[in-house]
Amino acid sequence: MLPMGMRSGGVGRGVVAFRGMEGALETERLRLMPLTEADLDDLVDLDLEPEVRKFIDPQGIILPVDRSELRTYEWERHVSPGGFYGARERVGNGFVGVFQLEEAPDRDGEVELGYRLRRHAWGLGYATEGARALIRHAFDVLGYRRVYSHSLTDNPASIRVMEKIGLVAVGPWSYRGLPGIEYAIERDGPAPGGA
Repeated sequence: MLPMGMRSGGVGRGVVAFRGMEGALETERLRLMPLTEADLDDLVDLDLEPEVRKFIDPQGIILPVDRSELRTYEWERHVSPGGFYGARERVGNGFVGVFQLEEAPDRDGEVELGYRLRRHAWGLGYATEGARALIRHAFDVLGYRRVYSHSLTDNPASIRVMEKIGLVAVGPWSYRGLPGIEYAIERDGPAPGGA
C-alpha cells in the first residue's frame, strides 16, 4: 500500500471512485473506461494529431497514416489486448485521450503507466489526474508492487506529470535509439516528494 498521509500532490488526491478493471474509474473530472470498439474513431483522431504523433511515433515508422489502417492498428494494439483506458470528461463526455495501465510480461509484479491526450486537453491537469487514479488502482485494487513509465527526454511536459504524481527517475531508457528516462514508484516505497 502507499504510505498514509501523503502530501498534497500525492497519488491519492482527487480520486472519487474505483471499480473493477472492467468498470469505470472515476476522478473528479474524468471517467476512465477500458477501450472498446466504440472508442476507435476518437483514438484514431487522437493519433492523427501531428503534435501528439511527434511524441508517440517520433520517427514516423509505427503508426499508419491511412485512417483505415490506423483504425486496424489501434484495435490490435490498444483495444483488443486490454490495459488501455479511454478518458472522457465526466461533464459532457468529451474524449480527452487514452491512458495505459498494461501489465509488463517481462517484469513480475510491475505495470506500465502511459498517457496521451488530445492537444486541446494539454495543460489542464488531466494527465496528472488520470495517472494518479491509475497508480492507486494498480496498487490498491490490482495489487501490483511497482508502476513504471517512460518518456523521451525531449518531452518535459510528460516528465513533469510523472514527477507530480510521485514517480522518480530510476535510470536511462531509449526508444529506437532516442534518449529517454524511466520513472517508477513502488507500492511500499517512500512517500512521493513534492509540495
